[in-house]
Amino acid sequence: RPELCRTAAERAAAGNSTQQWLLWALERDDAIHALEEVRSWWELPNTSTQLAAASVVPISGPGRVQVSMLAHNENFNYYMLYRLIFTVPTTGAMSMTRQAIAFPADPPWLDPSKDSEMGSGRILLMIADIAFIVMLCALGLGTVYNFFHVMRRSGCWRGAKAYCTVWEVIDWVNIFMAAFLVVAYLYATEASRGLQQLVEGLPSLGEEESARRSRTELEQLVLSEANFTWSDYGLGLDAALEQANLVAKAHEDARWYASVMACCLCLRFFKAFRANPRLNVVTLTMQKACLDFAHFLIVFFFLFIGFGIIAHALF
Repeated sequence: RPELCRTAAERAAAGNSTQQWLLWALERDDAIHALEEVRSWWELPNTSTQLAAASVVPISGPGRVQVSMLAHNENFNYYMLYRLIFTVPTTGAMSMTRQAIAFPADPPWLDPSKDSEMGSGRILLMIADIAFIVMLCALGLGTVYNFFHVMRRSGCWRGAKAYCTVWEVIDWVNIFMAAFLVVAYLYATEASRGLQQLVEGLPSLGEEESARRSRTELEQLVLSEANFTWSDYGLGLDAALEQANLVAKAHEDARWYASVMACCLCLRFFKAFRANPRLNVVTLTMQKACLDFAHFLIVFFFLFIGFGIIAHALF
């Protein structure tokens, strides 16, 4: 069992009455019971007299409902996590938001022995990862050496004033973002390992996975395949979906770290431009024109806000 997930006992103890599985494998007559359970979350007026007398029908129940689905694409070996988020206000004017997150079922470095069997593309990707780690270590060691060298040569106070420049701050941001990216990716890889264990522990529905079954047939299949009770099967589905959310969140965090690092890496080019007077013209121009450009942005901001308000009112 992955340590990132709650145990079955913990999940059962924290049972949520406003959570219901709608199993796609069930026949229509058996699935209706689950749908009726979901409908019972909202309490409507009991009599037609109350409905006719009320200009606005009062609804009491959860104000937000999330439908989550986890699918596996065998062609690309990717998981897809779908979320449909329904906002249900008391007025009944429901709105829906869609989310779809894809992440690899077998990411690199999950099992290096299998990665070498997946072709030259996976091997080249792993070599690029190693090169990235080496360059990160070289940048970190060089930045730390430069820091202590300045401190030793100029003293603590004067050295700190001389060292704290925009370019050094950009280097440190690159180092931290790269370190966070590596940690986030390793976390996502380990979480993917846990998801694989949970999915493999679920009973298979047989060769005809698209077939619909009655509740009794599905219970017998679950019991014969994995010796699961019906409640254990629900807890196993809960654990797999919970782990999939953890993996998706880890990949999303890694993408944010990679985006910030990519922006800072682009700024490092301006640091390298200082070595050439012609290339340094761009940096010098930005430094001398920054005040005038800031005033222009203030004027542009208010004009843009005006057009934005007009567009919002019209469309």
